[in-house]
Amino acid sequence: MSELLAFAAVLLVVLGGIHLYLWKRLVRDTTSAGAWRRIGTGLLAVLLVLPILTLVGGQPVPEPLRWACYVWVGVMFYLLVVLLVLELPRVAVWIGRRRSGGGIPAGGCSCPARWPVRRWCCRPAPPSSGW
Repeated sequence: MSELLAFAAVLLVVLGGIHLYLWKRLVRDTTSAGAWRRIGTGLLAVLLVLPILTLVGGQPVPEPLRWACYVWVGVMFYLLVVLLVLELPRVAVWIGRRRSGGGIPAGGCSCPARWPVRRWCCRPAPPSSGW
């Protein structure tokens, strides 16, 4: 019994971390607060519970639920790999902005007012050094 609990705990920590990362990149960074963010959060919460119930649940799981679980686990890992690969250019841009000072361009902010990532595009310029 303790082995099953240990397996469930490790599974919950690993899947929870992956789902948290997916939520951060696919839901929080792409939607503003509101209905769509709640729907995305709820969907990822259900998709987190699905593999745990399928792999650890004591009762036999119906065939369609098992298929849904295995398909989601495959999609989840593909999403994780793609998003981790896409972190490389994101980090490079972040490093480039830090090195260049990265303020608002001289012509003002070019981001639309309702753009979800406006906070990165339209941040205030750093104080000038007096040159």
